[in-house]
Amino acid sequence: MQATTKTRCIRLDYVRGVEELREAEVALEAPVTLVVNGVELVTLFATPIQLKELALGHLLGQGVIRSIEEVKSIEVLGGRVSVETEHDVAERVSEYGRLRVITSACGSTEDFYHILDQIDHPYVKSDYAITLDTLIGAVRELNRLSVRGHLLAVHTSGLFEGGRLVAYAEDVGRHNSIDKVIGQAALKGIVFNSTILVTTGRQPADAVLKCARVGIPISVSIREPIHSGIFAAWRTGVTLVCGARGAKVDIYTHPRRIRYTFGSLREPFST
Repeated sequence: MQATTKTRCIRLDYVRGVEELREAEVALEAPVTLVVNGVELVTLFATPIQLKELALGHLLGQGVIRSIEEVKSIEVLGGRVSVETEHDVAERVSEYGRLRVITSACGSTEDFYHILDQIDHPYVKSDYAITLDTLIGAVRELNRLSVRGHLLAVHTSGLFEGGRLVAYAEDVGRHNSIDKVIGQAALKGIVFNSTILVTTGRQPADAVLKCARVGIPISVSIREPIHSGIFAAWRTGVTLVCGARGAKVDIYTHPRRIRYTFGSLREPFST
């Protein structure tokens, strides 16, 4: 499968009063069905590449599997990815169904946070910390790689270990790009508790929970925060950094993991 296709459009330059017929490269989106032990779990709409990584990262990030060692086999056939596990995971599949309620954001705000608080979520206890320079360097590296992504209207995500990029992915869906880097890293045997995720996408609760479930201690986004993401980050021990662009970064939760030499604020209000 391919990630992009060619199409034609009319570009209008309304300042100069010029029109141009041009060929454009655009991102593809296709349905990808994940099957676990013969049962269809979900159909995702994603950029149709790195489907093995997408499936593995999605299952890890949603808690359907707890480690790559639980996977017996993964088979990709067109837009269908079949995963067989070593042991029965029916109870986790049921929990996955509850988490889907969160992503649909149904009901009142109070119901939303009540459901979120009831979801099985781990607490990231990692003592891993990075300097502000390392964080800024990771953001700059993702921005450098994302130039093509900005042109194609796709989200990009990168996983960094010790300031070094160890996984990178592009996808039309911000959640899918996170799933793909988690899947890549798992296949490489990366230990998640000493990594940081940097992404161009927003970080709502379900995206933060992906980090928490695999043990990523620091999640960084160039976008502004969503309160559900802050809420989830406090409860799962994830350091959430948002608005990381230009000359600023905003640390919303567990700031002890970001080391810098100026100022004295180290713990903002909790939610």
